[in-house]
Amino acid sequence: MLRLVCLAVLVCASLPLAAQQKTQPTVLFPSGNYAPQSTAPVPFAEKKPLKPSDTATRFNGPSAMERCIAQCNHRAAQCAADRPSESSCRMAVAPRGKSCDAIQNPAQRANCMAQVFDCTQQSDVNRCEPRKLACLCSCTN
Repeated sequence: MLRLVCLAVLVCASLPLAAQQKTQPTVLFPSGNYAPQSTAPVPFAEKKPLKPSDTATRFNGPSAMERCIAQCNHRAAQCAADRPSESSCRMAVAPRGKSCDAIQNPAQRANCMAQVFDCTQQSDVNRCEPRKLACLCSCTN
């Protein structure tokens, strides 16, 4: 019984000690004194006032659509410049090591020359224009 009383006294005595050792919670901003004083908001002002005729952008160059259209036109011009030459078509169409003129069979010679003609006439309308139109359509999306 004495042990029980001693144990109860010991527990009661240690409670205030435990309460004193407990640390206070950290408060980031304990009062308004630590926070910087707020100033009145400054309204945004253009360095030079915008005129009604000015565009709503700060970028003075061409618009994104204008740049896209210029790029499409450049690609179309490059496509037209890359059109195959007659000599490259002859090499691609004629039998290896020969020219169309050297083919003995008249029907095969005519076929060879027609293929060379078709190769050189790969016009912009057939090859480049569909690409250009697709490119221009992508500029408006």
